[in-house]
Amino acid sequence: MLAVVTVGKPFFELYPLWSSRAHRVRKLELIPFEDFFTSTPWWGSITNLIFNVALFVPFGLLVVMLLEFEPFPRRRTLWIAGGVSLAIETAQYVFRLGFSDIDDLILNVVGAWIGATIVSHRRIRKRTAIILTAAVSMLVLGLLRFS
Repeated sequence: MLAVVTVGKPFFELYPLWSSRAHRVRKLELIPFEDFFTSTPWWGSITNLIFNVALFVPFGLLVVMLLEFEPFPRRRTLWIAGGVSLAIETAQYVFRLGFSDIDDLILNVVGAWIGATIVSHRRIRKRTAIILTAAVSMLVLGLLRFS
């Protein structure tokens, strides 16, 4: 799902959130949260924030469950999320598949942290986390399919 939504943006439309043509670029944006002041349309930076965080919440849920018996599972989850996000941003730049943006990296790690924190609370069962992950994944893929 991460690959489809991130590196696949040049091949899918999700009107009015993104246009596939707008993502067939090679652009590197290294100033954190600059888009919040310069983005057009005005809601572009807000949807970017919401989607980048939401996209990595399921990732954080699953990774922290896999690392449950390791020392510091939440910390490791954040490092893994950062590495995966960096790999995605690098692929977007190298293959001209979208904007490589430091905001995406930061927001993806925040999303993974939220997911890892949800699962780390003992009141949340693994089954609930898996169902939540599946539901979010199906929602995102459904939006792509019907756009």
